[in-house]
This record gives sequence, structure tokens and C-alpha cells, in this order.
Amino acid sequence: MSSLRSFLAVNLPDKVKDKITPFVQPLRYKFKNVRWVSPVNQHLTLKFYGNVEEEEINKLSDDIRKGVKGFGKFELSFGHFGYLGSKISPRVILIGVDKGKEELAELNNVIEEISEVYGFEREKREFFPHLTIGRCKKRTDGIVEALEKMDNSPVAFFEAEMLSFFSSDLTPDGPIYTKLYDAIL
Repeated sequence: MSSLRSFLAVNLPDKVKDKITPFVQPLRYKFKNVRWVSPVNQHLTLKFYGNVEEEEINKLSDDIRKGVKGFGKFELSFGHFGYLGSKISPRVILIGVDKGKEELAELNNVIEEISEVYGFEREKREFFPHLTIGRCKKRTDGIVEALEKMDNSPVAFFEAEMLSFFSSDLTPDGPIYTKLYDAIL
């Protein structure tokens, strides 16, 4: 049996990706040395698992489906632009979650508990829900200032109704994500 690089996420509807794109485009044009996430790949990661045997993913996804069933759908909104890392050399460019943080934190806790049963360590850092829109491989002068000038009004809203398990194949042109399973909330 083969292993898959995998993660669990809230997949974004195309209409949300379409609303986010015009806000990100000016940054894409100005900061060419940032590796920007393709709109097709935009998602909100809840748990990154790394390389996992397919059989284990099947069992884990079944338990996650059972664990989140009845959680209920909830509204999410993305708004403020920001970064992770230092102001001088940010690593991740992001759009933060404005509405739905509490529900995502609760959902993340359920997922962490189920994942621990399978031997996956609980994330040590505090859960910070966000949408990664770019990664800086080297120092990118001016990007923090550009992010601070962005309009921090909500960019997109949608109702989160399910989680999706994805595999991730890394290629020189960027990752290719394949949806494996869905879990209805």
C-alpha cells in the first residue's frame, strides 16, 4: 500500500475564490518573488498529516466523518490581510478569518482528538485559521507595508458545510491537490 502526503481542510467554493482573486492580483504583479497560491488550490487547512498510508487515511477519514457529523454548517468570512514570520522577512502571506473563528477552533479540537487516537501529534502552536495566499522564499521588501495598506473589510463570505481530505503531490510547478474524501458537518 502506498502513502500519500495528506491534509484535512475546508475547501472554498469557486465563488469565494473568485471574490478573493481581485484583492490578491495587485500583490501578485508587484511581488514576483513570492510563490503565490493558485486560486484552484486555495483552502483553509485544519490539519496537515504528512505522508500517511492509504489504508490509515481510509480509517481516519471514517472516524472524522463520524466525529464531525451533526456539527452543523456555519458562516465563514475572510477579511484582514497579514503574514506569518517576522516583519522584516515574512514567510506566509495570508487572509485571516473574521467570522467563524470559534467554530473552526472547536472543529479543530475535535479533529485533533480523533487524530491523536491514530498517533498524530496535536499541533503545539495555537490554532490560527487563515487562508494562505503566498509563501516568501526569501526577503521580500515592501510586502508588509503593502499588506498593512490593504482594505481589511470582509473579502468573502460562505457557509462551511463540509471538510475535505486531500492528497498533495509536490511538483516543480507547485502542488497538485486531489480530493479523497468529504465529511459533512
